[in-house]
Amino acid sequence: MSKLHAVNLSLLSALALTVLFLVSAAGTAQKGPQGTTGAPLKGVDVKLGKNPGGSPAARTTADDNGEFSFGKVPAGEYILTVELKKESPSKSPGGMVIQSEPSVRYCLITLNRAGGEKVEKGYDLTQNKIFDPAVDPSKLSTSKTKLEPFIVHSDGVHPLNGTIIRSKSNITNN
Repeated sequence: MSKLHAVNLSLLSALALTVLFLVSAAGTAQKGPQGTTGAPLKGVDVKLGKNPGGSPAARTTADDNGEFSFGKVPAGEYILTVELKKESPSKSPGGMVIQSEPSVRYCLITLNRAGGEKVEKGYDLTQNKIFDPAVDPSKLSTSKTKLEPFIVHSDGVHPLNGTIIRSKSNITNN
């Protein structure tokens, strides 16, 4: 009877560990369609501007890890924009120039704020607007999500930096 009890106890322990692992994994996963982490979006231009269309107050480029940093920026409110490098046009066999569409339309931007706070926003690269990262960007036109500029506040003391990655929808479409 003690051997049977030991076997039952072992099975119960294994089952408990499995359940604990599954609950832990589900608790740490992000919710929504953007929950899958994408590849870094490298080489994109990241700009901070005081007003739309004006010259940038600060400008940088995302590195191979999708990370960018403006350093310390004077205190104030800025609009963050992200721009892919223009893809060069290709020629068709008949010699006609074809302007290619950007391969990425949506990305996720994580901005690091003073005190270690992180803000994550979905970003539409064609409209230069942010959206809730829990919304599937392919359904933005049918959702009630409002697209708006990415407003960034600088305290003038802490550097502004963050990360840009491809969104899940780009990964599944590429």
